[in-house]
Amino acid sequence: GGPGSGLHVSRDGGDTWKQLKENGLPHGIWGKVGVALAPSNGNRVYALIEAENGGLYKSDDGGENWELATADRAIRQRAWYYTTLTVHPTNQEEVWFPQVPMLRTIDGGKTLQYMKGFHHGEHHDLWIDPKNPRRMISANDGGVDLTLNAGETWFAPPLPISQFYHVSTDN
Repeated sequence: GGPGSGLHVSRDGGDTWKQLKENGLPHGIWGKVGVALAPSNGNRVYALIEAENGGLYKSDDGGENWELATADRAIRQRAWYYTTLTVHPTNQEEVWFPQVPMLRTIDGGKTLQYMKGFHHGEHHDLWIDPKNPRRMISANDGGVDLTLNAGETWFAPPLPISQFYHVSTDN
């Protein structure tokens, strides 16, 4: 983040890069940017942009033109830490946002839903099975939560994994 930050695109396999500016993107200094393509439509691109006028931006032409889908601060409350987004494999309008809470939109960003049922908060990633999108795995500070019914209910398998912040010992 900071001066010179931005979103870049290559249309030749990475030989050259062009910074995307204007065309609906926010002005000013940017911080972190999370980018995701819709697996069901390669022209739909989402960018979660940390900026004064940031938010979730979307493009339907492969990144040439952009529109602000939502400026809701819930999806960028701690952008330095959470700037991940996962687009559903068969529905370009459904995007998940692992944050302190898990958030989801089913209308391309117009509205956000707070998802419930996890055994722990502070979500860092979400995987959606491309062959069976009803199966998902959320990675969070407490380990993982799984769903087999597209997020209606979640369960934590008994695995010895989690994130810890302090370790202490004594005699």
